[in-house]
Amino acid sequence: MRLLIEEALAREPVIVEKRLSPTGSFYTHTDLKFKGEEYCAIPIIRSGDSMLHELFELLPGVTVGKVLI
Repeated sequence: MRLLIEEALAREPVIVEKRLSPTGSFYTHTDLKFKGEEYCAIPIIRSGDSMLHELFELLPGVTVGKVLI
């Protein structure tokens, strides 16, 4: 489930910036353009609920709705 969610998030827009590490060298940092609170997950009850644990680890603060089919 985590790989599936990571693949979906890889297609989201990102912000790329140079940051200074504690050792004094610069590195390239990428972060999602939107915060976790700006996303909404809509799992289909029962089958989609297995993804929620991994989603909360990757996007803390994400809003969750439910669809019952």
